[in-house]
Amino acid sequence: MDMQVNINNGDRFEVELETWTDQGETLCHIENLKAVVFGGIPGERAVIEVLRVKKEYIAAKVVEVLIPSEDRQAIDCQYFGECTGCQYRHLKYTKQLELKKAYLDRTLSENITLHNNVLRDVIPSAVQNHYRNHARFTISKEGMLGFIGKETRRFVHVTKCLLMSDHINKLMEGLQSKAAQTRQLSVRASEFSEGYLIQPKLKDVEIELNTGQSSYYEHIGDQRFKVASPSFFQVNNAQVLKMIETIRGSGMIDKTSRVLDAYAGVGTLAILISPYVEYVFGIEDSAAAVSDAEDNSDGLDNVSFEVGKAEDLISSLEFDFDVAILDPSRKGCNPEALTGLLERSPEKIIYVSCEPKTLSRDVAVLNTKYDITDVIPFDMFPHTYHLESMTFLRLKDE
Repeated sequence: MDMQVNINNGDRFEVELETWTDQGETLCHIENLKAVVFGGIPGERAVIEVLRVKKEYIAAKVVEVLIPSEDRQAIDCQYFGECTGCQYRHLKYTKQLELKKAYLDRTLSENITLHNNVLRDVIPSAVQNHYRNHARFTISKEGMLGFIGKETRRFVHVTKCLLMSDHINKLMEGLQSKAAQTRQLSVRASEFSEGYLIQPKLKDVEIELNTGQSSYYEHIGDQRFKVASPSFFQVNNAQVLKMIETIRGSGMIDKTSRVLDAYAGVGTLAILISPYVEYVFGIEDSAAAVSDAEDNSDGLDNVSFEVGKAEDLISSLEFDFDVAILDPSRKGCNPEALTGLLERSPEKIIYVSCEPKTLSRDVAVLNTKYDITDVIPFDMFPHTYHLESMTFLRLKDE
């Protein structure tokens, strides 16, 4: 990009916002230069302020809306625009869902052809605020909790985050100004018990909270889960229950199903579907998570777990399964795991994804041998561009 035009941080321009980016911002042009704008909606006329001049684009934010979109709603967070953790807080919730579905459709269609309306509408979150059970805070030199702006890289001190559970926000109060010994702080807290976890351990004598816990207990429905500090656990408990209800009603499992859970974590999906299937065998490469999964499945005789990588174990596994659940991290499945799965050829595959780009890549591989019957998006992360989805695949007829 030719940056010879004299544009500086703090400069303001009146622009027409053009289209969405994949990360919930909008695009426009300033003197023929591309600008990526936070806090806008395509079609709006707005005044924007330059935050950063980069080689590839200008980063900016909306500071005044001159002609608003009918999709705009009142912003309920005082930190919006400085803190960039919520990209869609200014956008009506129904429009957020439409936008996420369109993005998933566009991303999947780059690698596969979707037939017969297999992509469903996004299943909304019952609540759009205070749904997160896990926060990662940046800590200022003064020990204050907050977040870092995406483009400004400036610290934003936050006293209450609307995405976080009430329990986390209450814990924040007891930590403010007392966490200066660390630059990052992880806080997990259950809304269903007094259980919480704060890492790392803090030594400020004024802190009245316990810190440095190695694990805590979370609840999904009636099931209690032990979650170790390094282990992954979904942040929106109510949406996990909707995912289980969707799997139960999909025809993908029944009482005769033998299920491989190839990225089992602390056993969340394996344990929650166990009442409805014959057996679930979980693979997980984190020994800490498997230890939690074994604790969590105590008393269940049709669930077991093994430490190991999916790409190493799927091909050689003695467990005979007709359904495979894939729930990898954002980077998606290892290619060898997909190869092993194609060799084993279970009748059905349920692919749970939090990253449409890697889902599209992986499902294109599976699509050589499997038909895609349903793609069901879940709004696990309201007010952000992030999206969870479940893709159901069935072995093609010979």
